[in-house]
Amino acid sequence: MEREYHRFICGDCLEIMSKIPSNSIDLIFTDPPYNQNIPYVKKDFKDRKKPKEYLIWLKERLKEMYRILKEDGSMYLMNYPEWNARILPFLEEELGMHLRRWVVWHYPT
Repeated sequence: MEREYHRFICGDCLEIMSKIPSNSIDLIFTDPPYNQNIPYVKKDFKDRKKPKEYLIWLKERLKEMYRILKEDGSMYLMNYPEWNARILPFLEEELGMHLRRWVVWHYPT
């Protein structure tokens, strides 16, 4: 049987991840909405939540990502530094993940 190495899946991430076995993914790169009132293609998505509501929304997805990630896997979270700083205690203390690097994409605007 040929092993599948790469797959791109388009859909609601919680729905898709719920079908993925635990501890089965080597790498996750996630670039969630930034909660900056960006008009995304999906018109019913509101990108301007109250901070607590946004963090709950984000934690729900990160928790599921952690579930499907292999024990020796890696996850990259791309978001504004302000949100990453707020979510880091959840990742480390509640999920038991380890921050290895803080990658900054610097671009002058």
